[in-house]
Amino acid sequence: MIAQTNRYEKPIPANPQSTFVPLTMEQMKIVAKGRAIEKANRQKRFSEYVAKSSEYIELEKWEYALEYIKRAEQTNFYSNILYYNKGIVYYNLRKKGKLKKVIKTAKKHYYFEIVDLLTPKLNSL
Repeated sequence: MIAQTNRYEKPIPANPQSTFVPLTMEQMKIVAKGRAIEKANRQKRFSEYVAKSSEYIELEKWEYALEYIKRAEQTNFYSNILYYNKGIVYYNLRKKGKLKKVIKTAKKHYYFEIVDLLTPKLNSL
């Protein structure tokens, strides 16, 4: 009696040029801690940028406020205050197309209260 062997039953020969070494549990914990710290730092910067943009909006310095809004967006965090500030800046700069885009993005991220606040401003331009 002869047993038939399947080609998938044989071990795969090792690649002598492979240098892959999986991370140990300790190394994975260090990576996770580093990512958590980085995320916390981005969140802190986001809050600072949004606060700074609000200050410039109160001072009616629209270009400075827009600069801090762009920095806040680069952190990949979003909030209703960010979209509202951005909409107010574009409204005061009379940029109807960009204000429309802000409303559309706010709607996509489910910030409907911001949509309700900015839509009358869009209609008044």
